[in-house]
Amino acid sequence: MALGPTRIVSVVTPAAALFAGGQPIDLVALADVKLELGLTETTDDTWFAKTITRLSAAANTFCDRVLVARSYFEQVWPFRDAYPWQSPTRVMPLQLARWPLAVTPSPSGTAPAQAPALSAVAGGALAARGYSVRLSYVTPAGETAAGLPASISLAADTLMAVAAPGPDLYQVATGWNVYASATAGAETLQNATPIALNAAWTEPTGGLVAGNALPAYVLAVENVNLPFQPNSAFGPTPLAEGVDFVADAETGELTRLSAAGLARSWGTVPVAALYPAGFTASTLPPDVSDALILLVKARWFARNRDPLLRSANVEGVLAQTWALGAGLGAETDFPPDVQAKLERYRVPTAL
Repeated sequence: MALGPTRIVSVVTPAAALFAGGQPIDLVALADVKLELGLTETTDDTWFAKTITRLSAAANTFCDRVLVARSYFEQVWPFRDAYPWQSPTRVMPLQLARWPLAVTPSPSGTAPAQAPALSAVAGGALAARGYSVRLSYVTPAGETAAGLPASISLAADTLMAVAAPGPDLYQVATGWNVYASATAGAETLQNATPIALNAAWTEPTGGLVAGNALPAYVLAVENVNLPFQPNSAFGPTPLAEGVDFVADAETGELTRLSAAGLARSWGTVPVAALYPAGFTASTLPPDVSDALILLVKARWFARNRDPLLRSANVEGVLAQTWALGAGLGAETDFPPDVQAKLERYRVPTAL
């Protein structure tokens, strides 16, 4: 049985294709494969495209994760020892399930806003629809991560109203932003300038606008309301990056900080994190793409020969022996050189 905190990880925003014409999970570009093989004609492009996607899926399965960047919502129930209020992890950081984090540190110096309070008001001539909404605070130092989302269903001829979130936890915010969309995870900025802390926001009569994307920061929330404790006395507590925690983008670790700025243990309350993780077109490691090129190349040269042929000999003319994947008794069906490249990005598991 695996030992570790209980966690639920769900995808908020699916992966987007890294390469033109490719599929969202593809780990190498068609052009790079053809360059390796010295091919210029397009006759077999359909075969190559399907093979790249299939082998990319196999590489993701081997690594136990999707390597291309996606946004995740992760809920974690930390370790508890015999005394339920104590955590045996001491000052160990919270390891998120996916990494590297596709984020930058938030410079705001305060905690994000709570989930918004939404309502409908009469107005406009829009059809019935639904929205997902998230809020952020703006400080002189910068913007926070967008907080937990809230959703609303609107009838025809109504507009969405978002209540003012009020002052932030550390009393440094000078305004707030609204991010909204019909699709969760695709919310975009709706206000041209930050809104005053005591002012509400109402949807324009023409509907939502396609503003800037969500800030690329980690959202971490303690005491998040989970399905089994809807009436908990502890409300969600968004944490301030750089004040309450710091994130290691490379490893996906969140370190909890004390009031003095020192590392301390995470509590035993449920923790939720909303974050983008994985590789983008500019950060995808070359050895991952190289592993895929090797796999596609092997498949290309093997497509017109008997895959079970181990040896062939024409006396005095030709002798051939083919390698069979990783060989009999191997733990995977990848050749050793491919497995060595992908092993560096495999999610470790405890048995």
